[in-house]
Amino acid sequence: MQDVLVSVALAGTAGATYGLIGYFKNKKQEEAFVGFDKTEFLTSVLGSAVIGGIASFMGLSPDVVTDMAIGPFVFQAIRKALQAIGF
Repeated sequence: MQDVLVSVALAGTAGATYGLIGYFKNKKQEEAFVGFDKTEFLTSVLGSAVIGGIASFMGLSPDVVTDMAIGPFVFQAIRKALQAIGF
């Protein structure tokens, strides 16, 4: 169980880092936060964390879990949950 929690934490951190680097790489300095969608960003971070935890639990790589039917379900469920709470 501890391995799954560590995987979730690391996957969330990696997802946040990857998302922020990709976002800022494609933006000019003066337009850094123009068009930033916090819901999409949180969806990516939380989705990556959940996928990492599932992958660790199942003993698979995150790419395999993302390509399975559960991958899109995780991201859609998180997106809908964030929208439902008004985030």
